[in-house]
Amino acid sequence: MVALATIFCLSVHAQEKGKLALSGSLAYGTKASIDDNVETAGGAGINLGLEYFVTDRISIAPSYTLFFGTTVESSDPVFNASSTLDWNLSGINLDGRYYFLTEELNVYGLFGIGIVAASFESESTVQGQTEVFEDSDSETGINIGAGLLLPLTEMIGIGAQVKYNTVEINEDGGQLVISAGLNLRF
Repeated sequence: MVALATIFCLSVHAQEKGKLALSGSLAYGTKASIDDNVETAGGAGINLGLEYFVTDRISIAPSYTLFFGTTVESSDPVFNASSTLDWNLSGINLDGRYYFLTEELNVYGLFGIGIVAASFESESTVQGQTEVFEDSDSETGINIGAGLLLPLTEMIGIGAQVKYNTVEINEDGGQLVISAGLNLRF
């Protein structure tokens, strides 16, 4: 009972201030996947975020993006060989946002820090002998971008965002991430 009362008080406090938002969106990263030649390619994922308004125009927005994994398979019947490569990419972001318009359409610029993590597992079989290799890496970079939020009601809105992260993915430069989804304000 005490836990329910505490949660109620916290949610009432957040609703009074109107300073908290949750978001869920679909994301597309220009280098979030790999193709059949094991070169970076565009890929889809999901993004979950939280936003806390420090003032009416400035917010802190942590988020997590998980891109859908990619599997590349190849085989060579002459050498009785096959291989499989699984590639996964995700990102943790801490962005600051500044809202330029606060009327019917909210437009913001963002600047922040992003940590991009990549992992892969390779399994190769040559004439019945199997080798498995796993590796992962993470790098920190800078995020810069812009977005907009169109409120549908006092609590629900739809939003879109474009963000560039400077982390080099597969030694191929940074990544542009485009996302769109729902925003719930408390």
